[in-house]
Amino acid sequence: MTVRGSEFPSFRKSADGFSVLGPWIVTPDEIGDPNALDLSIRVNGQLRQHSNTRHLIYNVQRLIAYASTMFTLWPGDVIYTGTPSGVSLIQAGNRIEVSIERIGAMLVTIADSTP
Repeated sequence: MTVRGSEFPSFRKSADGFSVLGPWIVTPDEIGDPNALDLSIRVNGQLRQHSNTRHLIYNVQRLIAYASTMFTLWPGDVIYTGTPSGVSLIQAGNRIEVSIERIGAMLVTIADSTP
């Protein structure tokens, strides 16, 4: 999830609940070329985004090199990237399915923000 607005871009994916991960961890030998993976996002079964990591502005290696100039990276760290066109508003109750080729898929139901 990404907040849209005037806040500093580095914090747009930092709000509690915005960094859902899992349930898989894969190793480089299982991925092959990280710059050639199909990915998609469906909201309530409707395809909203479909692309490939080859369309990232910077390839995976350049993203890691850039991030490492600003902070120490440790095994297990995660670097979030942007996504392709198709971004849209979501609301409580929406079911979001994200899949990435050779990694897996996850389904998340959006909770109401009030306790």
